[in-house]
Amino acid sequence: MNSFIIDNVLNIEVDRNKYVNETNALISLVHGLILIYNSIRPHELKIQPASERSNVYIWGAHEHIPEELYNTLPSLFYWFSISIMNYARLAGFIVGKETGKISQADLSISLTDIETKKAHNNIKETCNEYIKSIVELNEVDIWRNKVAAHFALTFPHKDNLPTMLSSILYPVAFDNGRFRTGTTIMTMSDPNSSHESNIPLWSVTELFEALKERFWPSLTFNS
Repeated sequence: MNSFIIDNVLNIEVDRNKYVNETNALISLVHGLILIYNSIRPHELKIQPASERSNVYIWGAHEHIPEELYNTLPSLFYWFSISIMNYARLAGFIVGKETGKISQADLSISLTDIETKKAHNNIKETCNEYIKSIVELNEVDIWRNKVAAHFALTFPHKDNLPTMLSSILYPVAFDNGRFRTGTTIMTMSDPNSSHESNIPLWSVTELFEALKERFWPSLTFNS
């Protein structure tokens, strides 16, 4: 069998011939994720080696961050967050099919409008449940929706004003050995209340390493 590991934690491994298009999409996505990881991690190690115990914090342009990297870091985070969520949702779709939560009937072209709506909701909810079950994805999922897919400022959804305004600020700082988002909090007050921004804290390289055992157990990292 030409096998492909979908979720090593759940012990879901499939025959690639059964999921040709799905596994091809996953392979394309993971190559992009590796490229992003390798574009960031060497710079993190150069700024603060893994053996260095004292914390280094850098926000904004800095002599230790090359100008080209500084200018592209936001896009690398945007790209990574969208790609990792697409990867995980597609993995969740395959897990749903393998566990019987999604049936071939859900993908039939002959469904009525009512049946189609029910099938679509089942697929969406099955993938949503899978995403929620992976705690490592909680923060990046929120960040993807509030910053990467669309700025909360232009597409607010139950967002307070500090979150909306923070969504377009330069999103990345170097903190505790990694480039991270959400290291600062914007607070705004009026006479009656105080509101804080809700931009999640997460790191591309830490997240990719944390998901290794679940999705890519054979990968190795130079860290």
